[in-house]
Amino acid sequence: MKHLREALMSKTAMDQGDMMALQGKIEPLMKKAIAESPKAIENKKKGEEYLNNLKNDKSYTTTASGLTYKVEKQGDAAGKNFTDDDVVMVKYTGKHLDGTVFDSSKQGDKDEAVAFSLKQVVPGFAEMLKLMKPGDKVTAVIPAELAYGVEGNRGIDPNETLIFEMEAVGVQDPSKNPVNKPNGPRPVPAPGGPKPAPAPRH
Repeated sequence: MKHLREALMSKTAMDQGDMMALQGKIEPLMKKAIAESPKAIENKKKGEEYLNNLKNDKSYTTTASGLTYKVEKQGDAAGKNFTDDDVVMVKYTGKHLDGTVFDSSKQGDKDEAVAFSLKQVVPGFAEMLKLMKPGDKVTAVIPAELAYGVEGNRGIDPNETLIFEMEAVGVQDPSKNPVNKPNGPRPVPAPGGPKPAPAPRH
């Protein structure tokens, strides 16, 4: 805060190097403040409780990372699992733990698959897709650290554990460009944080 006050009170414009140095000092403090906020602490507790309850449900599987999922329908057993290099066509619905929908590929009566590059979605979403084959349908419970982390995202609070109903349709035709739906599972530069720009770590 001392550095920030000095910068704001200064009558001399900061050069880019100083601005980046200041940003490097402020960002960790902001993340720490968000992580210690009542909402973030409450969401973390709710997520942990929800995931702990699923441990008693034998239909769910939990990976080493903490991703928890249930296979709703098996697709092409002879098909290949998706890889990091794939752009996958996915039908999905994203929900908060209370069941409220925050995003979906469904638009009215239409439910068209959306293209997602596995390199540009939140880690839990990518991990789930790599466990899937064309035609698979799953319910995935993604803990905050594999979703939008402590920063959250538009419509998603800090430290929220999220539920995704996902159907992997298949790999996108290479001749087409990936489509990122504005509020879908956001691309991320690194696990846990939102993509700075442009808009949804879709």
